[in-house]
Amino acid sequence: MNVRIATPAQGKAPNIALPGRAMLENSPSYSYSASPQDTVASVVAALEANTALPGVLILEGSRFITVLSRERLFETLGKPYGVAVYMNRPIIELLSGSAAIPSSKRQALPSSVNIDQAVRIALNRPPSERYGPLPIRKADGNFALIDLRTLLLAQTRLLESAATIVAKQGELARTLASTQDLSTVLDAVLDGLSELISFDKAVIYTTNSAGVERAAERSCLHDTAAHDEAEATPLSMLPGEGWTSFTLDRGGKVLGFLCVRIAKSIAEKSWRDIVESYAASAAVAIGNASLYKELEQLASIDALTGFANRRAFLEEANRALERALRNNAPIAAIMMDMDRFKSINDEFGHAAGDSALKDAALTALGELRAGDIAGRLGGEEFAFILPDSSLEAAAGAAERIRSRLASLVNPLLGRAATASFGIAAIDPCLPQSFDLKAARNLDELLAQADKALYAAKRSGRNRVALSPEQGTPKRQVPKRGKNVAQGEASPQETLSDPIVVSAYAMARGERFEDIAAIAAQALAVEQPGRAVTILRRDRDGQRIELCAQGGFFNDKILEGGLRLGQGCAGIAALERREMAFTLPNAGIAEASLIAYMAARGYGSYRAIPFGGPSESAGVIEIFDRSIQAREDNAKSLSAILAAADAHDRSIRRAEEASDAMASSIDETLEAWARVLELRDQETEGHSRRVSALSLQLAKSLGVPESEYPMIRRGALLHDIGKMGVPDAVLLKPGALSLEERAIMAQHPGLAQEILSRIAFLGNAVDIPYCHHERWDGSGYPRGLKAQDIPLSARIFAIVDVWDALRSDRPYRQAMSEEQASAIIAEGSGSHFDPRVAKHFFQIIGLGATRKRQPALSP
Repeated sequence: MNVRIATPAQGKAPNIALPGRAMLENSPSYSYSASPQDTVASVVAALEANTALPGVLILEGSRFITVLSRERLFETLGKPYGVAVYMNRPIIELLSGSAAIPSSKRQALPSSVNIDQAVRIALNRPPSERYGPLPIRKADGNFALIDLRTLLLAQTRLLESAATIVAKQGELARTLASTQDLSTVLDAVLDGLSELISFDKAVIYTTNSAGVERAAERSCLHDTAAHDEAEATPLSMLPGEGWTSFTLDRGGKVLGFLCVRIAKSIAEKSWRDIVESYAASAAVAIGNASLYKELEQLASIDALTGFANRRAFLEEANRALERALRNNAPIAAIMMDMDRFKSINDEFGHAAGDSALKDAALTALGELRAGDIAGRLGGEEFAFILPDSSLEAAAGAAERIRSRLASLVNPLLGRAATASFGIAAIDPCLPQSFDLKAARNLDELLAQADKALYAAKRSGRNRVALSPEQGTPKRQVPKRGKNVAQGEASPQETLSDPIVVSAYAMARGERFEDIAAIAAQALAVEQPGRAVTILRRDRDGQRIELCAQGGFFNDKILEGGLRLGQGCAGIAALERREMAFTLPNAGIAEASLIAYMAARGYGSYRAIPFGGPSESAGVIEIFDRSIQAREDNAKSLSAILAAADAHDRSIRRAEEASDAMASSIDETLEAWARVLELRDQETEGHSRRVSALSLQLAKSLGVPESEYPMIRRGALLHDIGKMGVPDAVLLKPGALSLEERAIMAQHPGLAQEILSRIAFLGNAVDIPYCHHERWDGSGYPRGLKAQDIPLSARIFAIVDVWDALRSDRPYRQAMSEEQASAIIAEGSGSHFDPRVAKHFFQIIGLGATRKRQPALSP
């Protein structure tokens, strides 16, 4: 006989620990082997000498034959005449019976298989061997056995680690939903990383047009000077120097690098797998925050002229006015409005009108000083704030702009496009002639300039007019309030600025569908008669489906969606390129789309894809009455929708990962439950039955649904503490002595010790720890009474006793429903919670029969 006990030491239970690489090679194993010619008695002697051995490897030389499990061997010997027949015979004769599976049906797993795969393979074996030890072939060619309990505990710890990763990814997604600030997101990434692994230092680098820059870092060392020379760029952080670099990649675009230095050289790759998975989620968060930062800038800029838009202008102007009043300094306002601008659009088209606006903006910019504030308030109206300028100085600047515009011939018009100007100022050097109320200083200043502007219009246009009130208001610092001067947009103004409203909706953590609905309506009201649809790819990625629409007036279109490549929108989504046409020159547009547009008076169509660099996430369709091309915010809006889609999908992936993790955890726990049943000689399915009935009773009692998973897991593992009870006590066929009862009564405390160490099972401990407590306080281990006993344990106490009474046991047959019901009723108010007992009888459909039954054997 060949005896090789690799681990653990003889006579002791294995020291079960999570394998570093999560592979079978590193798992605690047993190498006890015997040849087919060895006697059964020699194997029995070895198993009795080492109670931790799960079985014996049967080898013929170096060839693996099969496994003889402890359970199957003793089951065979326990049959009538089993000892007499087999005990002194060779093992080969036993193999032809039912104790082992013939070698043709047995295979040893390579030790390179990981723990999760091994557990799945083990649990998919035939029922007769499903819970037996697993044979493996190690890298050196030797064979070994791994106890299924060792595998299950290792997988439990792996699942705990994976659950932590999923939780951190979910937290990161929620952080992104609550903030779009890049620095906050970077801090959240490093916070999460520090909870996942132990590191000396972590640095995040981000990429931009200038190259790679250091954006955030976290150090767990007191003295980092010795390592700073290796931190110039991610490229210098070589693995040999302790650094590992992870690319922050989002949809094929490199956003930066997460560089981590571990305290010492570690052979395992498990921490690298953890960080690599975490970096993928971090990349989505960082990418969205970076994009939002860019969009915030876009949301403040008028796309046509490059000036501040109305909201941004009013915010900056209000700050400039506060400074002027605080410093007792002059400040002036100029209002500029293009002359007869509607006739320019009507006669020459919108492209010519846009060209005239750009000329006016460039001309004004050439005459303004650094520090002056320029904004486009809407349409053809501009405003400028000139700090430290008197009325006369502002009038001089306006006259220079007017003169240059009047002499600038626009090539699309064939003539100059002129403008009129109105000037107003607040100047401490002049006597006060008009009063301003608190928090309305900017409103009044702009209103005075606007009056002067229309005076210039009435006087013949193409001229500069001064405000008739040339005094200074009372110098009051404006109070913060919701008014236009402080940049608070009205509902009408907000709807006309889809970038602002959509970006802010994303920052509030709105769902993609809500952001799309806001964006579609906002984009629709930008142009008279416009209609907009937003289509999004479905989960399979093969179709685009209607997500939101604006401007259609109950005209429901595309309710069935489109295949990728079908129609203009489908082509735009598939090929990630914009599709556009005007009627009657429709090009490759489908006939149904052309007919739809013609019937409703639409003259032009655009399909603008949005999404990542590798694939589209959806399409914006725009239907316009006019065939003239006009500037709008569709391109910027597509970037916002792309970010919102990526954010939405990252949260969805985190939720799906969490669901998958919960499913894996439950599969493992069910296997644990079956292993416990086999050891305790419980009837098969006991744990599943009591788990299902406990949930049913919890629902009847109004327990919140959020507590169901923990009740189910606690019920499955209610006797896990019995793992620590010696077989001599647990499996004793007769009555237990007082000393043995004391040992048995320790198993709830052992359960609490085991489960409290596993983070995702900590909340499930109430049932294993407290289901032997009694309503009257006479239970154990703590003697809890009445409401002090957790409700889940009170629920399970009834269910566990009920299932025991209704199941066959070695010392008695199963009781009838009426007999078991009577015993439960007898214990109501002493053993069981009366309210729980009442609900229990309701759900099983029996009355509480109070007929006394004979006492049960312990």
